[in-house]
Amino acid sequence: MTDPLSTERRILIVDDQRGITQLWKLLLERTGHYLVRKENHSRRALAAAHDFRPDLMLLDMDMLHLDGRQVAVGVRAAASLAGMAIVFLTSLVTSCEVAASKCIEGYPCLSKPTTIDELVQVIEENLAQPCVG
Repeated sequence: MTDPLSTERRILIVDDQRGITQLWKLLLERTGHYLVRKENHSRRALAAAHDFRPDLMLLDMDMLHLDGRQVAVGVRAAASLAGMAIVFLTSLVTSCEVAASKCIEGYPCLSKPTTIDELVQVIEENLAQPCVG
């Protein structure tokens, strides 16, 4: 999905908490490895993915209107988004559950709050081997 001439990977953050998406966007872009777009409305997540063509979507589970599972189902149903990795970021699982490889609907997840180091590690792991859900 990424332009082969670009070294930046494209990350779409979908979370209805504006402060969280803005912070993650800034921290990820500061690494110099990612081009980041944020979407704070779950109903617009699929359109944002079609428009931005991310390599990976960071997706909150608990949002207004559509939850993360519903967004993931829409993404997987779109042939044009095949190959895009999805990672759930949620406060609905603990770091112990994540460490025990507990996934949500077959997708990897990371518990909130998290650190930028943990976030980058999960992104890199899933860009290398995207989970298909």
